[in-house]
Amino acid sequence: MSLNGVDVMQSWTDSRLAAVTHDVPDLRLHGSDVDRVWTPSLHVVNARGRDLAAEHRVLAVTTAGLVILHQRYVQVLTVSFQ
Repeated sequence: MSLNGVDVMQSWTDSRLAAVTHDVPDLRLHGSDVDRVWTPSLHVVNARGRDLAAEHRVLAVTTAGLVILHQRYVQVLTVSFQ
């Protein structure tokens, strides 16, 4: 079986990013702007030396401080089932 794309969605709450007023819209960041906000590192235990890089990243921050990170990793991975 071959797998060439994996979508990973993570969410957490960061009270430092909560808005003082609810009059502002939710914030959405794309691409390199995502690097402006702390995000957890993703490690694949059996990656076998492959460097997985997210090809597509979108980060949303709600007025309550909820952070939602969507990443798409693209890599041809082969899995053998016995």
